[in-house]
Amino acid sequence: MKLISIIILCVLSFGCANTEKIGKTPNMIIEIMNNYFTNYEYIYQDISARGNQNGKFYALIEINKNDLSREDMSSIIADLKKNGWVLKGSKSNFYHLCNGDKISMNVLFPEKIKEFTANQVPIEFDKMEMWNIFINKSSSPIAECVEDSEMIIDFNKL
Repeated sequence: MKLISIIILCVLSFGCANTEKIGKTPNMIIEIMNNYFTNYEYIYQDISARGNQNGKFYALIEINKNDLSREDMSSIIADLKKNGWVLKGSKSNFYHLCNGDKISMNVLFPEKIKEFTANQVPIEFDKMEMWNIFINKSSSPIAECVEDSEMIIDFNKL
C-alpha cells in the first residue's frame, strides 16, 4: 500500500511540474491577446514540433483580415513598441518584433501564397484571408533578437 501511495504521489508531482501544458494556450499568448488584440476573434495553433513544453512555445495566431485593418495593426505595433517590444525589421506587409532576446513576434498580412520575411525567409500560405502572427518563446537567445553580435555563432566561420 505504501508503494502504491508513493507511485501515485510521484505521478501527480511530475504531472503538475510544468505550468504550460501541451495543448493548452500558454499564459503569455493569452496575455498578449488580451492586452493588444482584445477586440478580435483569433485562432490559436501550437506549431511547435514537440508542443508547448517547459514554458517554451512557437505559436501561430490567425485573425481575419476583414476584422483587423492594416491601420489597426499599425496602432497595435505602436502599442507593442511603447511597452518594450523592439521592431527589428519590417516591410509593407510584415513586422518582426522582439521582447528581450528570447521572445519574438512576426506579423504578416499575406498578399501572395508565397511571401518572404524581412530576412528573405520564405513562408507559404493556404489562408490568404488571415493575418498571421507567429510568437516564439525560446529557452535560448533568438538570433534576430540578440543585440550583442558576439553572442551569435557564425557557422560559416567555423
